[in-house]
Amino acid sequence: ETLRAYKARRGLDPDRPLVVVVGGNRGVRSTLAEHGYQEVPEEDHGTSNFDFRWTLTHTDIDFDALLPGQITNHFPRSGCELGAKVGLHRNLRSLGWFDGVDMDSFFPRMYNLSFPGDTQDFIEDFIYTAGLAEVAKFVEAYGEFPPSSSADAPAGPPADSDDPASAGRDACNE
Repeated sequence: ETLRAYKARRGLDPDRPLVVVVGGNRGVRSTLAEHGYQEVPEEDHGTSNFDFRWTLTHTDIDFDALLPGQITNHFPRSGCELGAKVGLHRNLRSLGWFDGVDMDSFFPRMYNLSFPGDTQDFIEDFIYTAGLAEVAKFVEAYGEFPPSSSADAPAGPPADSDDPASAGRDACNE
């Protein structure tokens, strides 16, 4: 059965691409729908009639049966070494040992939270990034810091007489 015949039999729009999404990934489904894809009914997930097939695992795709023009979110014969995030992470990290290449110089930060060292790195990175975001908000609200001259210095937030920390701050500014 051709893709066009399949779409006609299932009452699907013949002009919109057809996607099979295997797994409960709502984000993928909604993004594909926003880009004009229509989804194969769940009972037909095993069909060979599709334009794009999204699966959770590499093994859910029969690469030998793919027709010209069909796209998947995995690569044939890539297995876990490149086709899974954990394998990709492991291989990219090993570049430092084998070739002296820092993966952070060309690939977004990623962590394997099942490793205690990576978990600690993630926590530290999160704290640093959150702190940097707060500094950016302060600079946006009050201008450069430190100010280039006292005439340009922002007044800062008003002192709160009920806040012991602000009382000490006022005493230091005198």
